[in-house]
Amino acid sequence: YLEVVQQRGWDFLHLLAFEPFVFISAFGVFLIGGAIMRSGCLLDLKANRAFFLKATVCCGIVAAIFIGLANAFHGYSPMEPSGMIEQALVMMGNLPLSLFYLSAIAYSMSYISGNKVLGLLAPAGKMALTNYLMQSLIGSLVFYGYGLGMWQQWGRADLALFVVAVFIAQIISSHLWL
Repeated sequence: YLEVVQQRGWDFLHLLAFEPFVFISAFGVFLIGGAIMRSGCLLDLKANRAFFLKATVCCGIVAAIFIGLANAFHGYSPMEPSGMIEQALVMMGNLPLSLFYLSAIAYSMSYISGNKVLGLLAPAGKMALTNYLMQSLIGSLVFYGYGLGMWQQWGRADLALFVVAVFIAQIISSHLWL
């Protein structure tokens, strides 16, 4: 456990060199979020259904292009030029991907059935910080050597099932807790 904490400390110090870029990017995202809130389109989802459908399609295409291009450079060290291109493309794809999720959820919630299904997630959303910290704890206990040591032991399908199982358990526990 102490080795992991020490490594995380070194990783954090290494990442501080890139921190100004994170703040600039985060500031831009806050401005876009503020503009979306100020537009009022989230206040009446049904009336803005067509906008959310267009936004879902457009943002999905743009995100897929950036992330698809990034995959062409996958596998290189982040310090090599190809690895830097991959990171830049992923970073450029993150915002349209986030807007894709936002618009897809808003579009789904503009329908009664979508609102009911997504409403099941509300308790997990109310406990977002708790669930985030619990995911970190569960993941570290499953994957690190001081726990089960399953790092690099599972394929992507196994990892996806694990993520879904943990999230379902968190949804259920959030409902029970609240």
